Amino acid sequence: MINKFFKPTSKFNGSIANRVMELHSKGYDADFFERGDHELISGQSNLPVVHGEAEVKLVDQCLHHPSKAYMYLHTVETSTGERGLLLSSKIHTAF
Repeated sequence: MINKFFKPTSKFNGSIANRVMELHSKGYDADFFERGDHELISGQSNLPVVHGEAEVKLVDQCLHHPSKAYMYLHTVETSTGERGLLLSSKIHTAF
């Protein structure tokens, strides 16, 4: 699901860094990492988030020049109230 924060960018480092700082200022301050196909891990709480426990929205994309692949920035809001970001090579719609 694409949300109101979606703004596609073409430069990887600067543009994504600016978007991350913008979203951090809006309360998305946790970092999430993928663990398998149906689980995320919070970098701050180290707690797993399994399928159905989080709302994930696509907010930005950019081309990662060394790999020539797109990277996708998502917001994550968990059922426990934790809010943060996920940078992935895949588009996610839910966890």
